[in-house]
Amino acid sequence: MKSKEDLFQLVQAMSKAEKRYFTLDAQKSGRESARYLELFRDISDMEEYDEAKLRDRFGKNLPSDKSYLYDAILRSMRDYRSANSRSARIKEMILDARYLYERGLYGQSEGRLREAKALAKELGDHLALLEINKEESKIASEGKEKNYRQVIEELIAEKEEEVALMMEEYKYLDSCYRLLGELTQRFQFNNDADKNRLIEKFAFLQDPNTKVKSMQAERRYYQDLAMYNQLLGQTDKVFLYYSKVMEWWDNNPKYKDEEFYRFIIDVSNFLYALFRKEQYQHIPDLLRKLDQENPVYFHDRAILFQKASINKLMYYINTGAVDQLEKLEPEIEAGMHKYDINPKNVIAIIANLAIGLFMIEKYPKCEVWCRKLIKSSPKMKPKLDIQKGIHLLNLIAVLESGDLDKLENAIRSTSRFLHQTYEGKTDGFEFLVLSYIRELVNAPSGEVQRIYKDFRTFLVEAKKSALIQAPIGMDELLLAWANHKIERKPTVSYILKK
Repeated sequence: MKSKEDLFQLVQAMSKAEKRYFTLDAQKSGRESARYLELFRDISDMEEYDEAKLRDRFGKNLPSDKSYLYDAILRSMRDYRSANSRSARIKEMILDARYLYERGLYGQSEGRLREAKALAKELGDHLALLEINKEESKIASEGKEKNYRQVIEELIAEKEEEVALMMEEYKYLDSCYRLLGELTQRFQFNNDADKNRLIEKFAFLQDPNTKVKSMQAERRYYQDLAMYNQLLGQTDKVFLYYSKVMEWWDNNPKYKDEEFYRFIIDVSNFLYALFRKEQYQHIPDLLRKLDQENPVYFHDRAILFQKASINKLMYYINTGAVDQLEKLEPEIEAGMHKYDINPKNVIAIIANLAIGLFMIEKYPKCEVWCRKLIKSSPKMKPKLDIQKGIHLLNLIAVLESGDLDKLENAIRSTSRFLHQTYEGKTDGFEFLVLSYIRELVNAPSGEVQRIYKDFRTFLVEAKKSALIQAPIGMDELLLAWANHKIERKPTVSYILKK
């Protein structure tokens, strides 16, 4: 460990299933594990790391205890994953083959290497195949059989082929990283100079005679072409090559089991490109594809739940597919209780769900989800823009409930939050919205429609003004709500994107 917080970060990254496995694994060791289990549980219960608290409890041996626990967790997690991991089995079989070789059991060692080679070929793991080739050459040189020269030449030829395939894979992997570097700066180039620079730099991607041999290189090649055309603004080609990436995963199901997280990243990148270009017609097929997945590991199932939930919510919000939104809410609630979810993804799921429920005028449910973010722990606090938007959504959801006592509390709470946020400045978008809500609360019934119309006028002007900055998307959402209150059409009909 390099940092005092390395162990804390490792423990916090573990799923509930992994923590349970480690606990049971450690308990098998008997009394000597009790101290490390206590340390593990104490760290697991922390929301923020507190070295002083641990030092008071575990004394001067804390550094060595932490180091031991860190290594013990990693050993346990290797065992936890090895049962279902082909990559882990390959490494274990290579170690088995070395042990058998050292004991002079060359035939058994060769048999173990053959098993490892078959698995490595299924995964396109050229590094493992080179390691296996090295072990096979040792056995051949030790045996010195009559056909030794032929065997060695065959092994050398295999080695040369694997090196070439590995270099091909790295060629497209390197270009993938370079293209990602371009994409971190902008989604698409808008001037000819940048486009020409990109075309010149990645000219090899446009070679029509390209024949990719390595399994892994093929995936990277399609990824490269998708990102390359994304930067050039070639939407049809982006869709074509991301579709080929998806086909690659379908054609390599064993690798998908092994590297499900990479599969999810590829699907997410495809969805992101489609959302950015508002190519919504292609998204339902990808969402159905995610629904059909059943990954091996609990951690992968948690990632699948997070990514699928976020993208479904974004799709429903952007297309107005509101009939699906209420069906999704109980699934999300169940998933959030079942899985340990990355705080950023929790925020994204809750915020988008609250917005979606607001759009379909399910105000009590919207309020429940808004409160989850408003009352969240410090490590779960969203970005300030999201906090401001959620406070406004919650305020209007409470207004729609008709409970005046609750509304007064919500107004005070929102006002307090805004004053703390703006440190005395009261001329921002949120304060102006709050003033309209107060006006609505105190207005006689005959004045309510006029206030809604005034509010609508303010929101229209705010959308045009560079001086009034609304939290992201809130001006459009509140404008739809104001139109709904004035014209009595569904809120979603005012923001539906076709």
